[in-house]
Amino acid sequence: MLLLFVRHGETDFNKNGRIQGSLDTSLNEVGKKQAIDLSNCLCTMKIDKVFCSNLIRAKQTIEPFLERKPDIPCQYFSELQENCMGTLSGLTWDEIKLKLKQEKTSLDDYGESKIEFIQRIMNFWENVILPMQGHISTILIVTHGGYIATLVNQLSKLGFLNVPKNIVITGSPKNCSISAINVSNKSSYELISYSDVMHLFYSQEIIVGVDYKKIENSNLSI
Repeated sequence: MLLLFVRHGETDFNKNGRIQGSLDTSLNEVGKKQAIDLSNCLCTMKIDKVFCSNLIRAKQTIEPFLERKPDIPCQYFSELQENCMGTLSGLTWDEIKLKLKQEKTSLDDYGESKIEFIQRIMNFWENVILPMQGHISTILIVTHGGYIATLVNQLSKLGFLNVPKNIVITGSPKNCSISAINVSNKSSYELISYSDVMHLFYSQEIIVGVDYKKIENSNLSI
């Protein structure tokens, strides 16, 4: 089973370096263009199902693709939202660091704690995604940067995810990027790509950094 994780397109908060968390922000003009480029790439692939965060920036990211492929089922989940940052939402990281220092607090004192966020991610992985293995070939999951980065990190820590040496993981994936995980069985996964954005630069030729279609058609994606 091939899982394609897409981070939502750019928002003004992204552009200005402000933390969104669970704030319901919209795509800016760059993000809307990214969503169209993404749809050009995705339309070359056979996708069986879409799971999407119920926040508007995620919905807007997948909208151009769903308009072109209306028969593909799409489900929206609050469980796919970004980490809730509480009253820290809307601030820059510099502002957050200053606030934590002045109030003598930590990130876990606001919104969702790190442990709560990981538990939410892993519960969705175990109860919604993994049961699809063996029944569906390819699932597209539209979510958020912190969500994808935390999932990859957690699966790797648990020893379930093989990360090839040629894939470098540096922080959260980029806006509208594709990160792919192949699930061979319920305890063995491989990271195929991380933060792939080639489709945003070569959308007219529908070129992507990784040949996902080839992976789809191989035994790996069963």
